[in-house]
Amino acid sequence: MSGAEIEFWDGVARRHGLVTRAEGIAFFDERGFRRRVAAGQFVRVHRGVFRVAGSPITERQGLLALSTALGGLSSHQSTLALSGIAGFTLDRLVITRPSAGNFKRSLGKLHVEVHRSNFLPMHHVT
Repeated sequence: MSGAEIEFWDGVARRHGLVTRAEGIAFFDERGFRRRVAAGQFVRVHRGVFRVAGSPITERQGLLALSTALGGLSSHQSTLALSGIAGFTLDRLVITRPSAGNFKRSLGKLHVEVHRSNFLPMHHVT
């Protein structure tokens, strides 16, 4: 494997088996990425976010996929659950995204609450 391939797959592993459409196209080119999606090597999780087929489906992966798709970050109760704080779980996902309206939505069994922030500097992100 080349250095670029190692870097790509290491990044995928760090993101719990997730790849954005843009990352897939940058690495494989558009036709190559579409072909891999059609062949089932990548499975669409949310708009613009794919999971490597066979990668374990976890709550962390689900939260990361959703926050990536919405252009936000985990926050509030979700961040406490990720930190292992007792009494908090990922059964209701909470995400904060820059300058977008607050809303609550159910996606099947998934309950999502999205907050907006006009100020979300990178040094506030952990």
